[in-house]
Amino acid sequence: MGLGVDAPAGWAGAEFADNMYFFVFVNSRPFFIATFFLTVPAGFSKFHFVVSAQYKVLGGRRMATKRQAIVEAATILFAERGYRETAVAELARLTGAAEGTVFYHFNTKADLFLAVLAHVKEGILSEFDQYMGESRFSTGMEMMEKVISFFLYLAGHHEPWFMLLQRHHPYEAARENEDCRNHLAVLYNTLLDLFEGAIVRGQQDGSIAAAASRKTALLVFSMVHGLVWLKFNDLYDAAVLYEELLASCRRMLSSPIP
Repeated sequence: MGLGVDAPAGWAGAEFADNMYFFVFVNSRPFFIATFFLTVPAGFSKFHFVVSAQYKVLGGRRMATKRQAIVEAATILFAERGYRETAVAELARLTGAAEGTVFYHFNTKADLFLAVLAHVKEGILSEFDQYMGESRFSTGMEMMEKVISFFLYLAGHHEPWFMLLQRHHPYEAARENEDCRNHLAVLYNTLLDLFEGAIVRGQQDGSIAAAASRKTALLVFSMVHGLVWLKFNDLYDAAVLYEELLASCRRMLSSPIP
């Protein structure tokens, strides 16, 4: 039955078989069934879909494991509520798993958070790897603009991933936990490598002025990351700043450093 709600951004449409399972269609092909909540769970700021522990994939794809379902749901909870405010009991309720099942897969809540962070890191880097592999750029400046655009696109289409990275806990935990620190280091260094790669290429083809490539990449990345922060905290309509962001980056990158 149709419930008259909009499909998430980027999805072609949706139909509901009943009031529990959500059938998602991407380019007219069924992608998965997820648990659908008619009411927003307490503490959520907006309408969300949480992957069900009984989640099964249509079209001959393999069934997702319960562990994957727990990680998907925990990603949303940690992103929305934060680490300390996320209760394992509620995670178990949302996924239809017993608390003992959660702790069967993850010994502690901290272990679960590490699995979520690894999931976010792998998701972001996989998306960028695919995008860069399929894209062609005529100049380094064009590459920079496309990297910025794809970063913002990804932040909009995978909000929980980027909301989690805006939280304080990952960086607090990284002070004591080496695995957490390594996940963050790999993620941010790889993203910075993309920004720096565009700068180096632009300096070689003349579209970007000479400057310290790593420091310049950090400055550009900080601007882009800051725009995402404004959006997630509802401080400003980040979309209206998109063209100004690109124009500012062009001016900064094309101006010779004295």
